[in-house]
Amino acid sequence: MIVAIDSFDTPHAGCTTLTATLLALHLASQGFRMLDYPRLVRLNPAVPWKTRGNAAVALTFEGDAEELFSESKRFLEKVPGKGALAVGESFPPIYERAIERVIDPKDVLKEFDGLWWGRPESLVGAIAAGSARDLRNFELIAYRVPENLTKPRRCSFHPIYEALSDLFFPLIHESDPEVVCPRGWDPVLLGIRGSYPPALWEALKAFRGEPIALATMFRTNQHSYDPSPTTSLYPYDFGKVHFEGSYELRREDVMFGDYVLFKETGITKVFKVMSGWRNKVRADLDVISKPGIKEVAAIKNARIVFWRKEAPRCPRCGGSMTSLGKRTLKRRCKKCGFTAEALSKIKVVVVEGSLYPVQGRKLHLEGDYRGPPIGADGRICEFPGCAIWVAHGFAHH
Repeated sequence: MIVAIDSFDTPHAGCTTLTATLLALHLASQGFRMLDYPRLVRLNPAVPWKTRGNAAVALTFEGDAEELFSESKRFLEKVPGKGALAVGESFPPIYERAIERVIDPKDVLKEFDGLWWGRPESLVGAIAAGSARDLRNFELIAYRVPENLTKPRRCSFHPIYEALSDLFFPLIHESDPEVVCPRGWDPVLLGIRGSYPPALWEALKAFRGEPIALATMFRTNQHSYDPSPTTSLYPYDFGKVHFEGSYELRREDVMFGDYVLFKETGITKVFKVMSGWRNKVRADLDVISKPGIKEVAAIKNARIVFWRKEAPRCPRCGGSMTSLGKRTLKRRCKKCGFTAEALSKIKVVVVEGSLYPVQGRKLHLEGDYRGPPIGADGRICEFPGCAIWVAHGFAHH
């Protein structure tokens, strides 16, 4: 049975993932058995009415739907935030739509025949998390103790952390402490992402900052989602378009036709280095569409051909040779004065591959880490401690 929630946070406090963690522990204390890691699902990154990560969470428990719904609702009614709860054995398949499009809550209500409570607008995210499948990555999130929530975050690691993260890459995706530790007033202390849970637990042991109250391992679509190809993008859509043509430099940014790659991504320098060269680009662009602008989030499967004319070199001294006029092939060496007939050369450089923004600048969904799911059936042991570590007595199982 799936228990899914969304929007249990506020602009200045609260956190949906923490609420889901506490709910999982509460349901376990009431005798319900957790069957899998919690699922942390990142949704549409283009919509303006969202938190930065735009995440919803789904829990998988063994039990009766009515009992799970009643117990979850009783718990969530005491939690700040106007969110939504959905409980059912099966959810309508809106996962991809909730990431790539804007969905009308009325349409979701028509498709969902399970039990729900809360705001219809938040129900979209909860049902999307409940319908998510094949989540290939993990995120280990640690939370702050309550007495530290109003204090500046203390985030530091043992010197071995950098070597450990390099050793485990790409099993650990992002390792920079400035990326791992957020800066807001939410209760999240840090979040380490990767594709192998034991490596993430080992990385957490190297943390040397403030005390940790809770730590939860989530399955997630982070750094592994590939949007569907599309030929038309409406405002607040997230999709993939195929581009063939030449890019243009516009001050600090790069333009691929109507699509702009901002300098903040950290990858525009790849194109600025070749300034002055002619170019031809063939690539798939992951794009966020907003009113009046279409922003490039990642460049995939790219093949970029750069070329330019270069003056031939002098066969005597190696200096550059300049033309003696448009109606002659003769050229003169600038260095030694040698004169001879010589043709211009065309230098060609080919760049292939995918380009993603630097750490802290790429979307939560973007990345090239798409390993096989861990485990044959995805089950964990019957104790929530396999996924959730709680300080002061509730040891990791």
